[in-house]
Amino acid sequence: MKFLKSIADFLIYGNFLIALCAAALALHTFISFHITPDFHLLLLILLSTIASYSFHAVLKPVDKDSSGRIAWIGQNKFALKLLLIVSVAALTYEIILTPGLLIWMVPLALLTALYSAPRLFGNKSRLLKGVVFLKTIYLALIWTLVTFIMPIGINDSFGQPGLLAFGLSRFMLILQICLLFEWHDRENNIIKGERILINMMSENMFQGIFLLLSTIVQLSAFYFLSRSDLAIFLSLFLPELSLILFFRKTLVTKSDTWYFLLIDGHLLLPAIIAYILEVIY
Repeated sequence: MKFLKSIADFLIYGNFLIALCAAALALHTFISFHITPDFHLLLLILLSTIASYSFHAVLKPVDKDSSGRIAWIGQNKFALKLLLIVSVAALTYEIILTPGLLIWMVPLALLTALYSAPRLFGNKSRLLKGVVFLKTIYLALIWTLVTFIMPIGINDSFGQPGLLAFGLSRFMLILQICLLFEWHDRENNIIKGERILINMMSENMFQGIFLLLSTIVQLSAFYFLSRSDLAIFLSLFLPELSLILFFRKTLVTKSDTWYFLLIDGHLLLPAIIAYILEVIY
């Protein structure tokens, strides 16, 4: 059992699961708009997510009394550095094979570097202070760019109906999950004196904002139901419903496993539901 737990921790905290989630969301975009999946793009998303999250983890300071994921990072810095090197090498090779995607990867790399810059240089400039303060929204925007705009853009499919509703629901779902993670880290961030948006929220305010975002996702889903697109409706509505059902428990639990397995796992659900319905229908 200890060996299996070590493997599970490596897959979860070593950023494989979150990378799979990113690729799955992009696949969901392909399926929903009947676009042939670009497996080179999916592989690039997988590798770039592993690389960026590993880089961020390597930079993360670790307290001696840390537990859970932070403790795992502290004990496995070498593995994370090795994973970073391997993923960057594989990513570079894949870009060489598909140079047409470079036009998308360069701005993505710059946006990711800006997100990590406060860890490297502090947040003395106004720009970096803004990134730190609004980092939850900034991260959700990057994820929306990677998992929605890129799959649509590389296929020049911006003329398809429903893109606005779909993109809005994607951004709101990711923002909800990012906010939950920020709430999970809120106490530690307040102790460290970090000035970020969520630290200024009361629990009631947080719940209100979360439910507002949920309502937008549900309205976006019902837009597709009004167009008789049951597959997109269910792939948007069911993950959101599940997230709401787990919301109360998520607010109070301190379990890293709950967050990094169950909450992040909601990002896999849209693609799984869409694929099943694609096969059935």
